[in-house]
Amino acid sequence: MTGQKIAAWAKKNQKILLVGILLAGGLLCMLPSLPKKPQPQAVKSEIDIRQETLDYQKELTDELTMLLQQCEGVGRVQVLITFESGVEYAYLKEEESNTDIRQEDQSRDYSERYLFVEDAAGNQKVLAVKRILPKVRGAVVVCEGGNDPMIKRQVVELLRAALGVSAGNISVSPLA
Repeated sequence: MTGQKIAAWAKKNQKILLVGILLAGGLLCMLPSLPKKPQPQAVKSEIDIRQETLDYQKELTDELTMLLQQCEGVGRVQVLITFESGVEYAYLKEEESNTDIRQEDQSRDYSERYLFVEDAAGNQKVLAVKRILPKVRGAVVVCEGGNDPMIKRQVVELLRAALGVSAGNISVSPLA
């Protein structure tokens, strides 16, 4: 089409062009409000994870304290457990790997994206598939029978079995 033919067509179809321009403008105005692709977000905040780790530490400490109090000669006891890290989560993700093999070079494309689920309120959340409890680093026990070598050995053996840590990571001391 030449310039004159375009101008004649535009003049003849002026209403259609105006409606098209208005629709295009309206769509452009709506772009910022369109839902964006959700980005992976932690299911739990750092504060929640820290609290969850502290709750797990207290639960484990309480169980070990009750267990040690049942042992003859231990007497009153206090237990402290330390961890190598905090509670962690593994999230469901989709992975894709493409390899392009050519004669001279080889390239590999790798991508991963988190999979989301919608909660009852309609919010997108990353799907956690696994909760990983922290690994125990060591234990400290202070008890009335902590001076007796037999009681010390008994406490160390019990904690080794219960926590899966070496004897070098367990300390037993007498209660003051």
